[in-house]
Amino acid sequence: QKPFSVMEYLSNLPYFKFGLPFYLYMLSGSLLYGSIVPFWFIGSKYMQDHLQLSVYIADALMGIPDGMIIAVCLPLGLFVSRCGCSLRSQLAYLSMSSIAMAASFLLLVSVSLHAQANQNAISSYQLPSLN
Repeated sequence: QKPFSVMEYLSNLPYFKFGLPFYLYMLSGSLLYGSIVPFWFIGSKYMQDHLQLSVYIADALMGIPDGMIIAVCLPLGLFVSRCGCSLRSQLAYLSMSSIAMAASFLLLVSVSLHAQANQNAISSYQLPSLN
């Protein structure tokens, strides 16, 4: 019987069969998504403090980027997988999606300003007196 070899065991694991480009791609995606989570809390708190939005409205607005991820991620992932794109093309798609996400954050600011104006208009509305 052959003695146990750690190196032989590790070389048979599937994790080492993907290659460096795969792990760089996965790392960039993980870092990109990891930058979104703090944005939820910081962005929600900012909208509550500086735009005087309620917690419910601020949290609903912060859900917009996640909704976009749900709507865009699957079709884009299927497209990239089926087209047999090179690593350069895949990174270009990742860059485009990063730019689109940044644009959605900028749109979020304009939507939150509009929501603040609506909230101020509703809160300043006076019901007519019945007297």
